[in-house]
Amino acid sequence: MRKNKISVLDLFSWCWGLTEGFFQEPYSFVWHIEMNKDACETLKSRIVSKYLQKKNLFDCEKDFLYWNINRGELIKKYELDKDVNLVYNKEISDSSYPNLLRQIKKNLKWKKLDIIIWWPPCQTYSQIGRARIWKKIEKDPRNFLYKQYVKFLRDLSPKIFVFENVPWLKTAWNWKYFQDIKEAMDKIWYEIQVEEQYMPDYGIPQNRRRLIIIWWKKGNKLISSYPNFEKYKTKYTYNVNDFLKDLPKIQNWWWNNLMKYRTNNDVLERLEIRRPNFEYISKHQTRPIRELDREIYKIAVKKYNSGEKLQYKDLPKNLITHKNTCSFQNRFNVVAWKDKVTSTIVAHISSDGHYYIHPDLYQNRSLSIREAARIQTFPDDFKFEWSRTAIFKQIGNAVPPMFSKILAKELLNYFK
Repeated sequence: MRKNKISVLDLFSWCWGLTEGFFQEPYSFVWHIEMNKDACETLKSRIVSKYLQKKNLFDCEKDFLYWNINRGELIKKYELDKDVNLVYNKEISDSSYPNLLRQIKKNLKWKKLDIIIWWPPCQTYSQIGRARIWKKIEKDPRNFLYKQYVKFLRDLSPKIFVFENVPWLKTAWNWKYFQDIKEAMDKIWYEIQVEEQYMPDYGIPQNRRRLIIIWWKKGNKLISSYPNFEKYKTKYTYNVNDFLKDLPKIQNWWWNNLMKYRTNNDVLERLEIRRPNFEYISKHQTRPIRELDREIYKIAVKKYNSGEKLQYKDLPKNLITHKNTCSFQNRFNVVAWKDKVTSTIVAHISSDGHYYIHPDLYQNRSLSIREAARIQTFPDDFKFEWSRTAIFKQIGNAVPPMFSKILAKELLNYFK
């Protein structure tokens, strides 16, 4: 860890969404712990990309994005082993905890830890998850992950603990789950403030609500109130189409790792999603779609353009393949390109794109990887690793980087 930095321990890193905001001065990461191997590979590539950007090595970055040079060569050439090795692929559990704690203390070099950021799995708390598989998730071990972060807080005593999750966390199991967390935290002398944040308030173009919970050590003079996010709220001067319209038109099952392309998209430059004079776009790739689904997509887009929404039961009989025509009538959904906000990008996009149909009838497909990433506010230079399915899952599970930067910026006030 570098001297005179605010030390951050990143737990459940996933693919850098929440982490991205803290990758700036004066924060310094102690460790990134993530059990998903694909997400770890993405994290490592982001560390390398950030270094190349910082050193203005743009040709090298282009070759890295285009797979002309592999990550190992760059790590060796620029001596990035220490930084990349901070990404640790491991599940946090009772058995792994003692070794994790020893390594964290070693990385801290006996200095005090300032912040822990934690983004645990949210499926068991989500409204859909509870409605569909109530009995199955009741004993899901992910429900008790809070016992692990209580141990980290007890043994490392950071000044601040940041926790992000879905709003239904508070009401899970008739409010009992959240109450158990509060009681456990109170025993180790941590106070809490929690608010629900609506991502469109901050210019993020999707209908996404999240709890941002801040815990701090009792008696800590750094913090006495919840971060002031009000000053970051904005009024839209753009719509969803501004995130999509400049991308090259592609069709079903298009595969290209990197495309040379130039755009003057002022909206994306203003939001720091696209760098000025950056002439490339990566992972503008689509998934294969059955002919039957392509026919359904056409109907859905035509209905959307005439101001209607497709109801599954109203499809021609030859296009209906599900026996249940009463539930999930909106299983085919068009991205609301005319509006300020569209549907939330979630991990299910890794299974199929039916809920994320591109609004252009000519292209007749679901969102590409890069389009989904843009709606999540990932920058265009963000290099995702592994398969299309794995990448979609990473994007759907991430915290929008645009909000994570706001969060990191606001937390700096406590250390001033």
